[in-house]
Amino acid sequence: MGSGDGRCSLTAGPVGVIETRFTNGRDPEPRSRRVFTVHRSETLADWIRQITDNPTAPTFRARLQTMPPLDERSLWGKQPDAIRNTEQSARPSDQQAPRRSQH
Repeated sequence: MGSGDGRCSLTAGPVGVIETRFTNGRDPEPRSRRVFTVHRSETLADWIRQITDNPTAPTFRARLQTMPPLDERSLWGKQPDAIRNTEQSARPSDQQAPRRSQH
């Protein structure tokens, strides 16, 4: 889907039989990510509208990269781990920890 400036900002498509990948071309380092379902057309239309209304606004992943350090004092159990994992997935690929191979 385009954003009105000729660029293809949001792309989604099947990879094989059971995998779908999504890319936001406006992310700081765009790369495809596996998704479990294709986004609703209303959601994609809203994202395109937001891009058109404010093309310089940072994307979700860009905003994640500029968040302040996590304050764990009010969190419980596995919440800090879940938040850190989300932050890790938003980092540029050259700053990510190596993934374990799946055998």
